[in-house]
Amino acid sequence: MNEEAPKSDDKVIAAPLDEVRRARGETMVAVPLEQVRSVRGQAVVALPRSKVASLRAFRRIRADRVLGTIGIIFVLLGILLIFTWEKPPEVVKKYGVEWQLETLTLENDNNTLVCTATGCPGAESERTYTIDVNQTNVTAVTVWLQWIDDVVGENEDQSEGDILQLTITGPDGTNITNVAVSKIGGSGGENISLTYPMSGIPDVGAVQPADNDEEAYALLGDRTNRTGIGAWSVTVKILRAGDDWGDSPLGDELQSSGQKCPANSQMPVCDPDSGNPYNFGFQIIRYTVAIEKQY
Repeated sequence: MNEEAPKSDDKVIAAPLDEVRRARGETMVAVPLEQVRSVRGQAVVALPRSKVASLRAFRRIRADRVLGTIGIIFVLLGILLIFTWEKPPEVVKKYGVEWQLETLTLENDNNTLVCTATGCPGAESERTYTIDVNQTNVTAVTVWLQWIDDVVGENEDQSEGDILQLTITGPDGTNITNVAVSKIGGSGGENISLTYPMSGIPDVGAVQPADNDEEAYALLGDRTNRTGIGAWSVTVKILRAGDDWGDSPLGDELQSSGQKCPANSQMPVCDPDSGNPYNFGFQIIRYTVAIEKQY
């Protein structure tokens, strides 16, 4: 591009290069970097390869120092957590032990005790039961006798009702020998119920440490209770069967002399009481063991 030389009478006005270029319609011109640096007074200085390598090594060392410092900080944090972090609770491998109770009725009999015309006792006025207990872990034995006077009459107040008796003898170790209990049963009935505690349930709720059932049972050991095993003898007897007396001279005479109401008698003399039906029962309570993993 040919530039027109300024005339002598032209005024020279300073203007930014960009505005001059725009006024002339010129665009940006690419210039080599070396020329730009020369215009700016900058110069490219040649350095030996060793210095360049040293400069790069220095930069790497500085970066390594930063990373090393960060690593040391993490290590210190880890050590701090090792000594201050709360440890989780230790899981104890244990088994819970449950003692389950079951009730077994070994004897339940409905029968009748008979009084003869001459009174009680008689040949059929008593009955003996022999109950063999062969179950282990018995905690209690219950014996009962239930009856209702079947000839009520004047026995409604139970004062002259039928009298029945239980006599009990247990096996060795129970300390129960010929224990006799009797009661009067009137129109409302009367029950005899006796409970004898045997050995109690073992006081063990858990075993540890155990990894399996076999180890748990080994830690539990033999908890077998053999108290109460053997033959129990129970005798049921009727001691009195109270007749129902009417209001008559003959009845008053017989009753005052202590005689029984004659068989086949009827009111107004008397109604005879020839005995009484009853219910007898023998029951045991025993325990069994069950274990359950609790981890």
